[in-house]
Amino acid sequence: MVLSQLDFSNVVLSLSRSEYKIGPKGYDPLPLLYALVAMQLEKIPNIAKLVARLKSDPVFRYNCGFSVFGPTPSASTFSRFLNLISKSEALEEDFKQLILKAKDLNIIDSTNIAIDSTKLNAFEKPKPKSKLKDDGKSPNCGKKKDTDGNDIKWFGWKLHIIADCKSELPLAIEITPASVNDSILAIPLLKTVIILKFKCPHVLRKVDCPHGSSWCSNSNYGYCLKINYKKNNRYFSFPIRSSDEWQEIYNLRTSIERCNSRLKDYLNTDNQSSAGIKKAKTFALLNCITFVAGTISVNVTKSLPKVA
Repeated sequence: MVLSQLDFSNVVLSLSRSEYKIGPKGYDPLPLLYALVAMQLEKIPNIAKLVARLKSDPVFRYNCGFSVFGPTPSASTFSRFLNLISKSEALEEDFKQLILKAKDLNIIDSTNIAIDSTKLNAFEKPKPKSKLKDDGKSPNCGKKKDTDGNDIKWFGWKLHIIADCKSELPLAIEITPASVNDSILAIPLLKTVIILKFKCPHVLRKVDCPHGSSWCSNSNYGYCLKINYKKNNRYFSFPIRSSDEWQEIYNLRTSIERCNSRLKDYLNTDNQSSAGIKKAKTFALLNCITFVAGTISVNVTKSLPKVA
């Protein structure tokens, strides 16, 4: 059911270009993609285990789209295929199309979103600080505090996620070295400047001010104070901090934590089995695609009419 919700047309189209048709014909890209998605769904730890599962389990092999009696791809085949799909943005485009599909089915609301990051351990071995590369593409050391205030240190990456508060599904992701601050990725997402206007309570007839509206400006809004939300968006929030609407939205903040937890505990996001930032993002995208496709599958199944 999960695989039936997937559409990898952008990846297939990108691999149909002439530069990718050198050498033997090889395997069709769709079964390879389905196998990689099934790897995340079944929490298979690495490519070698995936190859072994395809060889030993004919049902698993058939569900992925391979011939039951035919040969199965080797670890080298998967490695070369991962190199190809990691070089283009086609997989991310297919992820965006899957998000739009979930939105059309009213699974994703996107009225309220939450932004957070989570740690990912790198496949590469840790290095001394003196030998780390600060090029934005190599893994490095990260540090954060847990809920008890204890320091957590790791070597690897940081996965930045935007999640829908209603469905708790990932909407967009980005991978950076572990030392990159969350705000560097979060601020560019705020593309519009929100202006707050505090209106005169006397003009709004909420209080009977002895000075009337004389202390306020002649604006139609009464006293009008404009604040650039970007300059201090922690201090000046929208809606107004401590209002009922603000508290209701604030309570939704934990949706991103549940999204992170499901990607790590129920899928394979926390298990990086290839080196490099591009492959790290590819595996993260595959897990997000699996997560969204699984949610769509469950909702579609529930909407089917029951047979008496």
